[in-house]
Amino acid sequence: MGSNNKRFSLRKEEKVKLTANILFSGIGCQERGFRDSGLFDIEVLNTSDINKESVLSYAAIHCNMTNEMVNEYKDYPSREEMAQYLTDINLGYDPEKNKQFDWFKLVKRKKNDLEKYWLACKLTHNLGDITKIEDLPYADFWTVSFPCQSISVAGKMKGLKPDSGTRSSLLWDNIRLLSKAKENNKLPQYIMFENVKNLVSKKFIDDFNDLLDVLDELGFNSYWSVINGKDCGIPQSRERVFVISIRKDIDNSKYTFPKPFDTGVRLKEILETQVDEKYYLSDKKVQKFLKTIDLSQFYKNDNELHQLGYINDYNGDANRIYLNNVARTLKSEAGGGGAKTGWYTMNNESITGLISDQGTKFEKETEYANTLLARDYKGFGNQAMNAVISGLFEMIRIRKLTPRECYRLMGLTFEDCDKAAKLGVADTHLYKQAGNGIITNCCALLAEHLYKAQYDDTYLCTDEGYQGNFTKPQAE
Repeated sequence: MGSNNKRFSLRKEEKVKLTANILFSGIGCQERGFRDSGLFDIEVLNTSDINKESVLSYAAIHCNMTNEMVNEYKDYPSREEMAQYLTDINLGYDPEKNKQFDWFKLVKRKKNDLEKYWLACKLTHNLGDITKIEDLPYADFWTVSFPCQSISVAGKMKGLKPDSGTRSSLLWDNIRLLSKAKENNKLPQYIMFENVKNLVSKKFIDDFNDLLDVLDELGFNSYWSVINGKDCGIPQSRERVFVISIRKDIDNSKYTFPKPFDTGVRLKEILETQVDEKYYLSDKKVQKFLKTIDLSQFYKNDNELHQLGYINDYNGDANRIYLNNVARTLKSEAGGGGAKTGWYTMNNESITGLISDQGTKFEKETEYANTLLARDYKGFGNQAMNAVISGLFEMIRIRKLTPRECYRLMGLTFEDCDKAAKLGVADTHLYKQAGNGIITNCCALLAEHLYKAQYDDTYLCTDEGYQGNFTKPQAE
């Protein structure tokens, strides 16, 4: 299946060439978004990420790396040298356990894991741990999607102050590198920052303003907005803060953010038609669920929240099942079967939301998925994933969203997910990657508006191709 992106504005024959440093690169949604805009020819000079499975997925998606390529490559250094290199860049570091991955234990193994990760790093130009990077080469464009764990409402919210030691405080390593770039007259033209909406909440707004002040001192004008994926053509409610910083000597003060629009793509349209049995809840657990609910609630059509029952043996917050309308944001971390995100019913052609106590209003059809979370990999007993319920009454079946569907909800494709899976990336990591990613459509729209502001003020952006919000496009 192809991309979710629908572009309605005319494309230029010649693209603007931009070199890029992609920091906290994940699976490369930033790069994909700018490429999807059709306006920029992006040359990625360096990426930076310590998650070894994300590096594999990035290499598979953007560099077409395959197992065959790993086997056929001839210029590997010694296995000891590869192990040392991967250790030096801190690839595989586990921040929760504060533990480095032992690459040397793979030296004497017959499997080619060392070769695979080494080659993936080389293909993606991955520099690894940002705290170990002393300097970056000049690039026109930097992207910074620093960790959200310390500021997300799904986490402990320990903050992001410099020297706090939290994961989110790694933001300031980006500022360190920008300061170094200024010293060396290598400041980028543009920077894109991205993080959770809570970054601009009352709790963290002072820290956010500190960031803007520092960027101002470094020589950037910064523009920011909260953008929801469901307003950009993706059926996922996912609000994120985006900051576009433009170097003052080239900024013309014309940058604007995209307006909400609707392509008409809904949750049911991105679901797979054939799903492996491993994604389904056992019949035993389904029957437990059926015994706890009043099926008449399926047919209520009001604005009240209705608890239908619970998944496990006790009626705790993490197990409650609610009837509601629009799917919540797909989250990368949360707890409980259905908690904070929810479950869904699929009745013939319609999808009815079964959302948690944090859900919204009820309506017949669920149009948008909840926010994907990194912890969605944990399974039905612990996960916070959106789930699909098919059938009615005694024939009800419950399943998780598949990794391919989660990739689609980030604006990527089934093929992208398949490439990563074939390279050996397990479902656990595919779920995490989707939950930690950036919706590519948002990046593409930001790219369009950057192009219009800086290169061609007559250009028609995708959101401007619509007659007001949530209407059909003017032209294709």
